[in-house]
Amino acid sequence: MGNFLRGKKCQIYSAPFDARFPEKSKKNYRIRDVLQPDICVVGDTEKLDERGCIGAPDLVVEILSPLIVKLN
Repeated sequence: MGNFLRGKKCQIYSAPFDARFPEKSKKNYRIRDVLQPDICVVGDTEKLDERGCIGAPDLVVEILSPLIVKLN
């Protein structure tokens, strides 16, 4: 992923990094939901502020661990 994004105008962030979703618009500071994905790629730097990203990042990656089930 790093090779693909190299040279592009986007920023890559790893957790802890908040993606905040306001109720109506970016100018509405009443946040409805907050997500903290493992990796976020944000192409529109206007979405970034000191607390993270307002609105949806361009790419979100969640890293899953294998599920270990112990059977009797």
